[in-house]
Amino acid sequence: MRIQEEIVVNAPVRDVWELLADPAGYPGLLDSVAAFDPEDSEQQPGPRARYTMRFAVGSTEVGGTVEIVEYDAPNDLTWTSVTGIDQRGHFRLREVRGGRTRVQFRFGYDVPGALLGTVAELVSSGEVGRRIRRGLQNVRSAAEGSPRPVRGNSRGRVGGLLHEAENVRILARAGLVAPMRPDKLARLGVAAVRWGASPATAVIAGAVRHPGATMIVDELGSLTWAEVDERTNAVAHGFQAAGVQAGERIGLMCRDHRGFVEAAIGAAKLGADVLLLNTSFAGPQLTEVCARENVAALVYDEEFTELVREAGKDCARFVAWHDGTPQDALLADLVADGDTSLPKPPPRAGRITILTSGTTGAPKGASREEFALTLDPPAALLERIPLREGQTVRIGAPLFPRGGSRTSCWGWRWDRRLCCAAALIPSSAWPTSPRTAVARWSSCR
Repeated sequence: MRIQEEIVVNAPVRDVWELLADPAGYPGLLDSVAAFDPEDSEQQPGPRARYTMRFAVGSTEVGGTVEIVEYDAPNDLTWTSVTGIDQRGHFRLREVRGGRTRVQFRFGYDVPGALLGTVAELVSSGEVGRRIRRGLQNVRSAAEGSPRPVRGNSRGRVGGLLHEAENVRILARAGLVAPMRPDKLARLGVAAVRWGASPATAVIAGAVRHPGATMIVDELGSLTWAEVDERTNAVAHGFQAAGVQAGERIGLMCRDHRGFVEAAIGAAKLGADVLLLNTSFAGPQLTEVCARENVAALVYDEEFTELVREAGKDCARFVAWHDGTPQDALLADLVADGDTSLPKPPPRAGRITILTSGTTGAPKGASREEFALTLDPPAALLERIPLREGQTVRIGAPLFPRGGSRTSCWGWRWDRRLCCAAALIPSSAWPTSPRTAVARWSSCR
């Protein structure tokens, strides 16, 4: 099967090439590419560089090892398969009138098998073509500095309604969709409209729905949803008083405890972005990441004081957990002395930024900037994991790598136990899984 798509970008050729020069960056940029991982973490993009590449066909990912066979900056990049499914991809960039760039992408793949392979190609070609077109639109948006278009679904109106109805059925089976007092339902709707897909929405909604239920338990005790709601209001006001503004970035260098959760929610209520920092960073690496990501404030545990000394020298600093007498301001003081009234909703929802693994250089921030209006994330989770409203769940994972989404467990301290609610908003928007936690499964619906 051979597919060719092209698009004209209102940007110079070299600007577009900068986006496409390193195939390791294709996931997240090109909708059709699920992975493009270098075989050697030290290799540079260029001829004979090899990658493990997977592309999505429906709900399936296929691919194998590919090798770059043409690398002519800033005009041509071609790869071909070495192992796995037979495939070949070619980006062709050419300048057109007005300093613009025509981006052409040719992609070919062969499914094994004569008759069945041909049928599979014909069935999948439509979706692969749509994904490639969306990927090129993402390239154009990135090069032109414009927001990516929000994606709808291809099920059609009736199919989309039926799909969402099935999602509602799954949530109802888990006890998350149930009759509710009209006043609470109205307050939940107002919170969702005012705060969007944000941790702020989850906590405000939880405080409305079950204010006296326990949300967090750590070594300092337990906190209810209503308490966390008020405390994070105070944190948001405290960040603002320290000069942090909506749209700026707050770095979290914390173990798992209430300070991590409250700082993240407080930032969300302010409309600030949260950068989740790896607690295993060395000092120079932390300094480089904070400078590149333009961190305006750092929230850290006292044990990391020496690591953040250089990284946080030009920004506001707050200590989230301490066993001694730290010199910087305490997050607990913001809570104790701050205004507990709900802040004014920010112009946009704050984003959660995670860091890449750094296999091709220094770790880089990756944010989720848009969310589809669908119940797919919570329904997909609850369809596979039979959690029910009110259950407690013990999870062992650190918060910083995208909220405990990694299943591996390594070298953290087990003495800081944390409980936190799993807020049912898009998975990239909010950390939902604590490190050694007992989580009350609840909902912001």
